[in-house]
Amino acid sequence: MSLFKRGKTWWISFTIPSGERVRRSAATEDRIQARELHDKLKAELWRVAKLGEKPKRTWDEAAYKWLMETQHKKTHHDDVAKISWLQQFFRGKYLDELSRDVIARIGELKLQETIFATANRLLALIRSILRRAALDWE
Repeated sequence: MSLFKRGKTWWISFTIPSGERVRRSAATEDRIQARELHDKLKAELWRVAKLGEKPKRTWDEAAYKWLMETQHKKTHHDDVAKISWLQQFFRGKYLDELSRDVIARIGELKLQETIFATANRLLALIRSILRRAALDWE
């Protein structure tokens, strides 16, 4: 286990099975929390490399990637506003936690605030982000 301190913050350093080096801040001053994060990351990356599992991605990663890749769109500013509104519901959630029921409830909430077409556009954006994330991270 490679934990070391820089100032008051613990850092993590290890090599994954493919030979790539992982170095990052644990963002904590507590050694026990840093060790837990180290073990979790190392186990997840091992499962991805050796067992072929897909890495767990968050909504935040997918939405950010969508915004970076679609800056050319004429309606990019609309997407930013929609994603900003969605963050109150999806922030920090893993993509596999976003079921049809959860997304349908979000659509119903938006429908109470706006007209049907606007709620439908929001649902279309969610579908597009999830579809792109599934294709990119296979």
